[in-house]
Amino acid sequence: MNTRKFYFFSFLVLLLLPLKIFGQEVTKTDSVLPKLPAELLFAKSLQSNYRISPNGKFFLEILKNSFEYEIVVIDIDGYKLKHKFKVGSGEIDEVHWLSNKRLIYEKRGRIYGIDIDGENSSKLVENIVGKPTKDIYRQYRNYRYNSVLSLYKEVEDEILIQSFDSKGYAYVHSVNVFTGERELIQDGKKAKMNMWILDKNSNILLGARVKNQVLQFYEKASSEEWVPLEVVINENLYPLKVEGSSFLDQNLVLVETDYDPDVIYLAENITVDKRRLIKYDLKQKKIIEEVLSDINCDISTPEADNLTLLFDETTNTLGGIRYEGILPEFRPLNANYVKIHESLRAKFGNYVNDILDVDETGNRFVIYQWNDTYSGNIGIYELSTDSYSIMFSFNDELDKYKLSKTRVITFKSRDGHPLSGYLNLPDNYQKNEKTPIVVIPHGGPWARDYWELDGFSQYFATYGYAVLRVNYRGSDGFGKNHILAGVQALNTTMIDDIVDATRYTTKTYKLDKSMIFIFGHSYGGYATYLSLARYSALFKAGVALAAPTNIKKWMKGQKEQGRKFSYDYWQTALGNRKSSYYEEISPIKYASLINSPLLVFHGNYDKIVPAEQAEDMKNEFMKLKKGNAKFRFLKFQGHSFRNSNSIGYVLEQALKFFNKNKSQNEKH
Repeated sequence: MNTRKFYFFSFLVLLLLPLKIFGQEVTKTDSVLPKLPAELLFAKSLQSNYRISPNGKFFLEILKNSFEYEIVVIDIDGYKLKHKFKVGSGEIDEVHWLSNKRLIYEKRGRIYGIDIDGENSSKLVENIVGKPTKDIYRQYRNYRYNSVLSLYKEVEDEILIQSFDSKGYAYVHSVNVFTGERELIQDGKKAKMNMWILDKNSNILLGARVKNQVLQFYEKASSEEWVPLEVVINENLYPLKVEGSSFLDQNLVLVETDYDPDVIYLAENITVDKRRLIKYDLKQKKIIEEVLSDINCDISTPEADNLTLLFDETTNTLGGIRYEGILPEFRPLNANYVKIHESLRAKFGNYVNDILDVDETGNRFVIYQWNDTYSGNIGIYELSTDSYSIMFSFNDELDKYKLSKTRVITFKSRDGHPLSGYLNLPDNYQKNEKTPIVVIPHGGPWARDYWELDGFSQYFATYGYAVLRVNYRGSDGFGKNHILAGVQALNTTMIDDIVDATRYTTKTYKLDKSMIFIFGHSYGGYATYLSLARYSALFKAGVALAAPTNIKKWMKGQKEQGRKFSYDYWQTALGNRKSSYYEEISPIKYASLINSPLLVFHGNYDKIVPAEQAEDMKNEFMKLKKGNAKFRFLKFQGHSFRNSNSIGYVLEQALKFFNKNKSQNEKH
C-alpha cells in the first residue's frame, strides 16, 4: 500500500550516462567554481518511477521530455539503452511491470498496457463511463479516477483496480489485461466507502469512509456489514480515525498490511511518548509485538510519509524499515536485508542507500544513493556479486560545487527541554573570524527539518554564511510532549526555542553575534516577523516568505471556505482560545516593534495563506510610516514557490539584502 497515495485519496533527452560498477565510494569532484546558481539547487529531476523487471534484467524509468513523457528501458546486463518510446503529454501517475515483456501505466485516471518496446499499446481502463455527452454536469458524474491496486499474481491475466466516482465512492474491480473485461469485487456506494485497503495477498481487508472531513477505518463484521475499526490497547478501545481536532496527537496511524490477513502495522503513541511501530492482530484484538522504536524520534508522522516498510516477497516477511530519525535510519529485519544492508554500508558508508524496488528473486535492488552534499544517483545493487551499477546521476552540474556538510546539533532550551537541529558552516569557516549566520525556521509549524541536502542551507553556506535549522517545540517527529508543547505557544515557546538555538550555536561555534539574520517560509515567515519584534537586538534583518500576519482573519477565511479539517486542526493547535487570542498572536499587532530591515515575498496565487495577509502587513507599515520593510508580490506563484527560477530569484534577492545589511554593520 502506497501510504502517501492512500492518504491523498482518502481526502479526495534521457541523459544516459556510461554505466559504471563501483566497488568503492561514489566519486564526486569538488570544484573551485566561484558561484553557485540558486536555481541549480532546486532543479527538478526529469526522471521518475524507477522499476526493475521481475527477472531483474531490465531497469525502467519515466523521462519528461519537454511536454511529453517517455518510457525508457535499460538492459542492465548489457549496460545499454534497450527501448525508449513516447507515451504522450500528461504526467504518468504510476508504472508497473506486468511481466518481463509488458508494462501497465496510469495516466489521468486511465490505465494502459504496452510492450516494453512500445508496441501493442491498449487502453485497459477508461476514465469516462456511459455514453458520450456534451452536458458538463453529466461529464463530471461520468468521470472515474482509476488506479492499480494489485497485479493480482495469483491470476496471471488479471489486475485489481480501484475506481473513484464523482461522489468519492470507491469500487474494486478485477480487469482482464487481454480482453479488458472487468468484474466488480467491491461496491463502494453500497458500502458507503471512500477507500479500500488490501492485504499483501490482494484480498480486501479494510475500508475507509470520510464523513464531515473525518476519516474513519472499518473492518468487516459479516459478508454485508462493515463496522468501525477499534484497536484494543491496555484493555481500552481506540477508534482508528483521522480528524482535524486530534491530528497533532494522532495516537494511531495505519502504516501497512501484511501477508497474514489478521495483521496490520500501526504507529502508536498511546502507551509511549514517541510514536512506535507495532504489529497488531485484528482477530485477537491485541498487540503482537513492538516492531521498532527510537529513543529520540517518532517512528512515523501522522501521515506515515517518512516511514517505509520493505517486504521480502521471497519469504513473505517484513524485510526492513526505513524511517527518519535525527539521521536517516534503516533497520534490517531478516537475513536477506541484513546482508544487503551490511554490504552497502561497507561499500558506501558515507551515503544513504534507499531501496526503491527489487526483482522477484531478491537478488537485484534499485537503490537511490545520496547524502547531505550529493544530489544522488539511481543504481542497481546485485546481492550475489556484491556489485553496484549506476543508472544515472540526478544533478551532475550541482556535483561540480563543493557543498557544506550538515552537522547535527543538540542542546537544551532555557527551561531545560532537549532540542536538536542542523548546522551548515561555510567552507571558509574559522572560529572567531566573524562568520555571519542565517537562521531558517521550518514551515508548518507542525512539521520538521531533516538531515538532507537542503537547498536553502547550501545556498547561504556557499556564500559565506553559517546556516541553522532547528526542530523547535511544536515540530513533529520528536514525541507527543514535544509537539504538544507548541500548542498555545505559536508566538512564545516556539520563538524562544529558535532564539535559544541561535544563541547556543553562535556561542559554540564562535559566530558573529552582530550579524544574525533570519529567513523563513510560511510559519518560518511568521517566526521571522515575531523574532524581529520580540528579539530586535538579536536579529540584524529578516526575510519572510508566504507568511500569515493576521491569524484572526486567516482563521475566519478557513471557516468561511468550509475547510473543517484545517479549521479544527488549527483551532486545536492555537489552543481553542477566543478570537481575541488570535489577534494577540498575530504579527500585524507587533508591526510597530519591527525596526530591523525586513524583506517580504508573497505569491499572488497563494491559496493557503492568501496574499492579502502580506498586503495587510504592508498597509500597516505604511500607516505607521515605517520605511524599513519592502514587499514583493510574485505574480505567478502560489504558497510553495515550486518554480526553481522563482526560488532562485528569492534567494538571490535575500542574499543581496543580507549582504547589504552585513556591509552596513561592518562599516559601523
